[in-house]
Amino acid sequence: MMWELILKNEYSIQDFNATIEGGFSGKPKDVVYLIVLADWIKRSYWQVKNCLRDDVSKGFEFSDPARLELCLDFLEAIRSFVVAHPERTNKHPKYGFDGGRICVDVRTKSIMDGFPKAKLYRLYIEGIV
Repeated sequence: MMWELILKNEYSIQDFNATIEGGFSGKPKDVVYLIVLADWIKRSYWQVKNCLRDDVSKGFEFSDPARLELCLDFLEAIRSFVVAHPERTNKHPKYGFDGGRICVDVRTKSIMDGFPKAKLYRLYIEGIV
């Protein structure tokens, strides 16, 4: 099983790098794809780490575990929000995702910009603004 996870990570990293190679255009399709790849890489990494014997993995530590946790939570919220996963993982109240918001656009300029009364939010690692 570990070998399959390592291969999944390798292929996902290659696909990620191929998508951003030569400059990233920010097409919505590519943004969603990169979010999904990043999530796969994250999940596979942790599964590989969990397959290791305790004596092998016990010496591994992150230099800033609080920042790591913040980033992992943010990635999970982004994936949930953009992909709108049927597992109902779009419930991230810490980021303002209580099920009452939808992801309209993943670009810097939104089609909603033409509606001056529309209330738009942007998501940052610190939360939704």
